[in-house]
Amino acid sequence: MDKNIKEIQSLLIAGGFSVGKSGADGLYGKDTRNALIACINKANANGDTVKLTLEQLNKIFPTGAKSRNAQFLQPINDLLVSGNINTVNRVAGFLSQIGVESEELLYTRELGNDAYFNKYDIRFAPQKAKDLGNTQPGDGAKFKGRGLIQVTGRANYTACGKALGLDLVNHPELLEQPKYAVLSAGWYWDMRSINALCDADDIVRITKAVNGGTNHLDRRTAYYNLAKQVLK
Repeated sequence: MDKNIKEIQSLLIAGGFSVGKSGADGLYGKDTRNALIACINKANANGDTVKLTLEQLNKIFPTGAKSRNAQFLQPINDLLVSGNINTVNRVAGFLSQIGVESEELLYTRELGNDAYFNKYDIRFAPQKAKDLGNTQPGDGAKFKGRGLIQVTGRANYTACGKALGLDLVNHPELLEQPKYAVLSAGWYWDMRSINALCDADDIVRITKAVNGGTNHLDRRTAYYNLAKQVLK
């Protein structure tokens, strides 16, 4: 029996959460874990959303402060509400990734000429094109990466557009606008359940969920720690 676990169980019971038939027995099992998760979910649902101020965003993204942060602030704050990115860890996790992916809100589209995007084109890279759902010649350039967490490929544009109520197949450039660049990042964030990784305070897994690997982990970690410091 662990007295600390027993104390936590007693607090959960007092808050109306069941920790199983054994009650506060000091043993950590499935029922206690489920009670903790329910407690956290309730707190997140009822708690105040973290709202960024321009001063805070400027401290976290000092390069973006020169010209870009102000135009992205409201869309980001709107997403924090709609996407339940509503704790310090969640906001810090989100900012840590878009800070690197967009270079502090500088880029909302993947850079390169049409020849560069042949790597996504059915004519030149059939397997990669198939993976991205690029079925037509020219899809590579048309459906280049866009948004703060870059949506890439016809299939992802189709899915993202359906979720956001936008015709992104015919108007993929919409994701270059601040509002939709943010919303598309929120769509990806929700699809990959990254809030849960933020709750676990695991910047490595957060990064892998966004990047597919750990590219620029040092920079992402620096943004993450800075954002937590600024927001607390």
